[in-house]
Amino acid sequence: WCLLSLTIVLEVCGTSAMKLAGQNSLWYIAVYSFYAVSLGLFPLALTQLNLGTAYAVWSGIGTAATVVVGTCLFQERLTLPMAGAVLLIVVGVV
Repeated sequence: WCLLSLTIVLEVCGTSAMKLAGQNSLWYIAVYSFYAVSLGLFPLALTQLNLGTAYAVWSGIGTAATVVVGTCLFQERLTLPMAGAVLLIVVGVV
């Protein structure tokens, strides 16, 4: 679970860097680096976890964390329906 958590953090960092890459193309280096390490470590996490469970947690928590990053760091608006959808994703994963 620790390795899966790390892959989620790296994936969220890569997605966040993608937002910054729109302003400065040097951020693409970070995007590719974060994604490469995240996707490289994910198969190692699968040696201890079921594929379906790991992927559901990775994508669900990654999506929710990306919404939080967008709201906190990029001042993106979070509407009540969006918050509800994120909550449903997290509850569905758990």
